[in-house]
Amino acid sequence: GRNIFYTTERDTEMSTGLIKAIHVYKNKLGIDDDTYRDMLQTGYGVSSSKDLTVEEATDLVTKLLGRINEIKYPKDDRSSVLRTKNKRESRYGTGKQKYENLNNSTKIDTGSKIVTVQTRGPVLASSKQLRYIEALWKTRSREKSDESLMKFCERITGKSDLVFISMADASALIAAIKKL
Repeated sequence: GRNIFYTTERDTEMSTGLIKAIHVYKNKLGIDDDTYRDMLQTGYGVSSSKDLTVEEATDLVTKLLGRINEIKYPKDDRSSVLRTKNKRESRYGTGKQKYENLNNSTKIDTGSKIVTVQTRGPVLASSKQLRYIEALWKTRSREKSDESLMKFCERITGKSDLVFISMADASALIAAIKKL
């Protein structure tokens, strides 16, 4: 059986810290509660992080933190490198294949550093959503450039490029574009 009762104050403090870390990282990754509960049930056979052993909680924190470290958001104005049309096309493709390379692990050179973007997974917007956002932008916006879309994306989601938005960000961005 599971030992959910901790014998020392130190163990209790450590497990409380791990649970807090799990929730901070879960929220930072934009993982919704249903997905989170499924992840706990599938991976650890529990329905609450409070039921994890210290080892399991440590493992989950490590996995979540690893995911955060793989998804780096460009800072300051380095994102302007991503906005150049030819670089975007060479980086992400064109037409129905655009952004498909992001469905696997891929490295993106932002000009000042190389960023590894892991699979789109349950957290990040799918390549299909990204293409839909671009198409919607081109039909609804007065200024149809990639640069204007990236500025709008940053204003709505806080992220400087479409490739870094979560599924929740994609929904918010789609709704905002539809209101234009």
